[in-house]
Formats: sequence, structure tokens, C-alpha cells
Amino acid sequence: MPGIEADCIVTNGFFGGSATASSVIVGGKTYDIANSHLKSECRVKAEDVKKPEKAQVKELLLFTTKTCPNCKMAKAMLQKAGITYTSVDAQDEKEVTLSYGVKKAPTLLVPNGDGFDVYDNASEIKKFIEKQGATVNA
Repeated sequence: MPGIEADCIVTNGFFGGSATASSVIVGGKTYDIANSHLKSECRVKAEDVKKPEKAQVKELLLFTTKTCPNCKMAKAMLQKAGITYTSVDAQDEKEVTLSYGVKKAPTLLVPNGDGFDVYDNASEIKKFIEKQGATVNA
């Protein structure tokens, strides 16, 4: 396949704080490196792909996008409840977003000692707020 090297993106399948088998994304399709003929064409070995270090959360992080209506709702609910958080634009801060394994917006990350809890939509964020003892009318 001519030009395939330029179209290969290596990923380690990181999601939600755990690593899975290494893979290659070619033309929007994901292939398992160990079982794919593309490994030699892309010149990538599964053992050469580094697993990401687990990102630490020290404060509440809310991952949003500019055009997401549920993100605006999540921000409003947190502000109304008086819960302090740091907003991260997932589109502008792609590396930060990927380092935490965030795949959708809104996503709220809450520190829990040695890791973090994930609330990955407006209804889950609402449940988190209610657990804090705040009333939510969204």
C-alpha cells in the first residue's frame, strides 16, 4: 500500500486509567498490531509503544467543548452548587485530555486519593453534585 506509513497513527488503547493491547489506526480503522499484516508496513511493534503514565488529579477537572450544550449545563450545575472546578477545553487541550483518557464531554474527574473518579455525562455529574449534598435543578 503506497503511502501507508504517513497514514499510520500508533495508539496504545488507553482508556479510563487502564492500558489495553497496542493498536494502529489506519484510515479511521483500528487494527491489533500483533495480529495485523500492517505492523510491518507501519514498522511498529507492540512492545515499542509506550504505555502512558497515569495522570494525577489534584482538583476537580471538567472536560468540555465550546459547542456542547450538556457541557454548559454541567458548568451551570457545578457553579450553582458552589463546587469549585477547573475547566479544560478538550479540543484546545488535546494532550491533557488524552493523558486522562477522556473520550467524551462533559467529563468530570474527581480526585479519590491515589486516582480519580470519572463522571462522564451531565446526568452522572448531576448525581455527583447530589452526593455532595447540593440540590440540582437543571
